[in-house]
Amino acid sequence: MVLEADKKKAEAKENETDFKSIEMNRSCTDIACCVIFLAFIASMVGITGYSIKNGNPMAMITPFDSNGNRCGMPDQGATKLVDFTDYKYKYMYNLQEIAEGAASKTFDPKAAFES
Repeated sequence: MVLEADKKKAEAKENETDFKSIEMNRSCTDIACCVIFLAFIASMVGITGYSIKNGNPMAMITPFDSNGNRCGMPDQGATKLVDFTDYKYKYMYNLQEIAEGAASKTFDPKAAFES
């Protein structure tokens, strides 16, 4: 049910021709964010260059043993006298075999407390 007053208002608005568009008075607000982003990218490039120049990239991809010696590299250990050039690959245990062996053994709680 529509009121007569609402009908008159709607008809009056149909005849209005002054359409207000979106105001185009805009400014760039992302300059600060862009400057911060470019500074971040420049710092990442600088850190990467410094790391490659002064660091040892092979240390990141060479496997280590449990003592911290790098596999396949000479002069390892605390005294720098151990040569691992003959050992290029890291030995990995077969974890499935270990798990199956542990699962086959039964644990007796009474025997653990008797000793």
